[in-house]
Amino acid sequence: MGPGFKYHVVTIVSIFLALTVGLVVGSLYVSPRVSARQEGVITNLQKTLVKKLDQLQTSNDRNAKFILDMMPTLLHDKLSGQEVAVVLAGDYPDALNSVRTILTSADAHIASITAIDHNFNSPDAILNPMLADIRADDSGFPADRADLAALVARMISSGDSRSRSMLEPLQRNAFIQLQEGDYHTPARYVVLVVGSSRKSLRTSNVDQPLIDALTAKSVTVVACEPDNVAINDLADYKELGITVPGIDRVDTEPTAQFALVAALRGEADDGSSASQSGNQ
Repeated sequence: MGPGFKYHVVTIVSIFLALTVGLVVGSLYVSPRVSARQEGVITNLQKTLVKKLDQLQTSNDRNAKFILDMMPTLLHDKLSGQEVAVVLAGDYPDALNSVRTILTSADAHIASITAIDHNFNSPDAILNPMLADIRADDSGFPADRADLAALVARMISSGDSRSRSMLEPLQRNAFIQLQEGDYHTPARYVVLVVGSSRKSLRTSNVDQPLIDALTAKSVTVVACEPDNVAINDLADYKELGITVPGIDRVDTEPTAQFALVAALRGEADDGSSASQSGNQ
């Protein structure tokens, strides 16, 4: 993408600062008459730049509205008939509304929406004894974090067992919560909604093992996060070597919304952010 509105604002502010510094320094060496003339020139230039900024704002708003109005048309039928699961791993549940709108605009069917609960993110020193206690009563329950991620991935991608469902114990023990849909229909695409309100090890404790388990089942996984997150989880993905496509500002940037659908269709480069963010 070309320079955005924020880029123009920064440029104009930089010009003002440079002119101000020049005026202060110049006034030390020139006569008051020349200084007053320079000040008049700068004032006129300031008015011109403010007018230009207003024009850019108007143009930016007009373009953004046009893209938003066109988005349903641009996305129509892009994911027609595809079963997509959504997993909320981060701390911004409102982003689910944006993801839901994008997917339905692309005519995808949302098979399930799953929220990661707090015990999944527990450190090994707490998680492993917890799993051992549950396994004492249910030998089929996961033994470690990797098994837990594999179970959740299997339920999302292949469906939960109707004869012996694992959903109830997973929810009762605060590992996941099924918010919408069910695990009866296998999903070949998963949108992972991330973004943290505080620093934690969740990306390595939850996201990474879950992504590994899903991709091992040939599921297409795309991560996304909303604008203005406190902690940019997609930056952690790069440090951890997680190579799924990452889309930021999915709740505010029309191009990011289109990029999410494109990534699910396999039209984005793996391991690269399909939308540049101001959170970097």
